Amino acid sequence: MDISFRYLFLSILLLLVALPLYYKIVPPNYLFGFKEKRIVEDKKAWYSINRFFGLQIMKACLFLALLSLVIPFLQVKIMNTEVATLSILLGIALYSVLTTNRYVAEYFRSENSGK
Repeated sequence: MDISFRYLFLSILLLLVALPLYYKIVPPNYLFGFKEKRIVEDKKAWYSINRFFGLQIMKACLFLALLSLVIPFLQVKIMNTEVATLSILLGIALYSVLTTNRYVAEYFRSENSGK
């Protein structure tokens, strides 16, 4: 399978995961979404934080989709496509989780200062 097609497929698949979070379709649960006990127990926090998390995943999907369109023109020879694909997925996960962790800290800091 061509690596650019693989990246495009992954970006669409991840987008399908992100959309329900962004559009607040997923109710608080411990299976799907960005979860901590305090997030799952607070419905307002759940929807706000998971909307942000979904947005971060969508940003990473856009980057991945653009990468899939640019790779064929760069004529880059990727020796191990599985390692490259896993590295991209790990990068997306790290970006999404780290930026959302920062957002969670700011969210609860502002909630606590408002009380």
